[in-house]
Amino acid sequence: MSVICAVLLGAVQGVCSLLPVSGMGHMALLADALGIHEQYSLYFAILLNVGTAAAVCVYFYKDMFRLITELGMICRDLLFNAILYLKGTYRIEQPRKIITNPYRQLLVLMIMALIPTALIGWLMMPFVVGIFDSVLAAAMGFWLNALLLYMASLVQTDVRLMQSIKCRTGLAAGVFHGFSCVPGFSRTASVSVAGRFLGFPRKLAVKLSLLLSVPTSIGALILALSRDLDQVSFPGVPACLAGVITSAIVSWFVVRVAARSLQRMNYRFYMAYCLLIGGLSVITYLI
Repeated sequence: MSVICAVLLGAVQGVCSLLPVSGMGHMALLADALGIHEQYSLYFAILLNVGTAAAVCVYFYKDMFRLITELGMICRDLLFNAILYLKGTYRIEQPRKIITNPYRQLLVLMIMALIPTALIGWLMMPFVVGIFDSVLAAAMGFWLNALLLYMASLVQTDVRLMQSIKCRTGLAAGVFHGFSCVPGFSRTASVSVAGRFLGFPRKLAVKLSLLLSVPTSIGALILALSRDLDQVSFPGVPACLAGVITSAIVSWFVVRVAARSLQRMNYRFYMAYCLLIGGLSVITYLI
């Protein structure tokens, strides 16, 4: 793969993956248009997602630092409570409460969401390997994404207060998120729409969808590399570096807009776009 093609793919990934229109689906279409199916691999696509995740980390660096800090404190409190129970003194000494602030609640939601995401991703990996660059599969994914966005536009769920959101609802969000490994089915749309069904405040749903991209991208890369390494193909170091850097830079600019605009997301606008791009994908496949 040439460096120019890698840069184009990185730019498309950077723009589309943070909007509810699927970066994987658009990259499959671009790879087909450029005639680089032989050089375009799932592992390269995952690397570009890691570039996007890096940009999200930089943009949300304060939140990321706080989440990591709170994770350590949660582990400390869980250890303290476990010692109390083992010593049998939990009736005398007060166990420490685990969910004490919004950051801990967000962290537990993320952990709960990652459980079904990881399971679905692991189970679907062989299937995704076979369809990740398929224009027809991308078209089906775009139409599925459009259906999900249409359903979300019809839902009139009361927005719950942050304190009333149960952490187990993260499992439901994770199920939606897990199927975003299918090209055309957007990760951002899946979590944002799941949040709407579950009554999440839009700000929480958007932040959750963006922050989940970080551990998901890293996990996908580890899962891909855990397969037979002889089958792992990257399109050369220069192309990989160019694609990842482009993806990170473009994502840095897009995430600044997406973090604000997605809180006022017009579901039907993105639904119409996904229907259109899905139709164009089918025409491209048939020609």
